[in-house]
Amino acid sequence: MAPTVQTLLIENNPVDLANIRNYLQREAPHIVLSIADSLSVARDNLKTHSFDAVLLNHGVPDGTTHDFLTFIQNQAEPVVTIVLLNGDNYRLVSDFTQSGAHRTLIKGPGYWECLPALIEQAIQHNRLLAIQQAETLQMRQILDALQEGIVLLDAQSRVVFINKSVMNALDQSSDQARLKHCICPH
Repeated sequence: MAPTVQTLLIENNPVDLANIRNYLQREAPHIVLSIADSLSVARDNLKTHSFDAVLLNHGVPDGTTHDFLTFIQNQAEPVVTIVLLNGDNYRLVSDFTQSGAHRTLIKGPGYWECLPALIEQAIQHNRLLAIQQAETLQMRQILDALQEGIVLLDAQSRVVFINKSVMNALDQSSDQARLKHCICPH
């Protein structure tokens, strides 16, 4: 059996709420729902409970989706956020992704059938990102500990990392050195 996925569903449409709840209970019982019918109730839930995922209906009253995404990003515990959109405003998909949503789903007939896979995919993606960030931090710490000067460039020859030995030799901070000594082609 799959591990339990604590999920906060922010939904005020009773038909969508019933469809999502019934489908998940039947097809993905490992996804345990907590329900909030407004953003203020959702904020309170997030302050007092830990969730693996948040399903956010874009049409919920008492705030904006953008403000709520900012609130989630400022939480100490990271949580996967999936925005559920009414209609076909594809510009919102891009806007919400830029505002921190991990996934967006446009509501259509039977859209709730996509939710288990979408939730699992977003959680797995988040875990892999966290591992990658930890490995990058570890690599930077190792490179900083070396006596030799190390400068890392990206594929476009832009400086992406300068270790402490180089910064000390240049007598500058990492950002100053990166800007001043960038050997980027023009």
